[in-house]
Amino acid sequence: MNKKFTIKVGVLVVNNNRLLLIKERNSHTGEFCWNIVKGSPDFQDASIRDTARREAVEEAGLRIKDIQFFSALELRRGERTIIQINFIAKSIREKPKISDSLEQKERGEEIVEARFFSRKELSSLKKEDFYGKRALQITREWASLNKKGKDYFLSLKD
Repeated sequence: MNKKFTIKVGVLVVNNNRLLLIKERNSHTGEFCWNIVKGSPDFQDASIRDTARREAVEEAGLRIKDIQFFSALELRRGERTIIQINFIAKSIREKPKISDSLEQKERGEEIVEARFFSRKELSSLKKEDFYGKRALQITREWASLNKKGKDYFLSLKD
């Protein structure tokens, strides 16, 4: 059996105990939905952490630091398997900035907003506000681990 594996890299960007979400067009429904920053490794990425750094800049205009492993997900679609490795990282500045539409189009993206959400704001979002099950699951996982407002970050250095 010939299986195809795809690697995706997600990054939960946090700032002052708030989580960054991007609002992008869902390729399946055509609707704009909230998602975490994520993408695929490119040939210029030396590591999957470099992919996380690049995606944070491309999708939200943010440089990140203290990149740490958060979770991994496996999704099967027929013969295809998607492995998504998620990191959590701190943003170096507070204000996200999305790329202009021409730059996004070159990358096959359509992002209209990027902003940080508090846990309370996240809890008010409905299932259908999210890009898909993975985005909802990862966001809820972060919110539940972070209920007491404590910093998730370990004392490890990148």
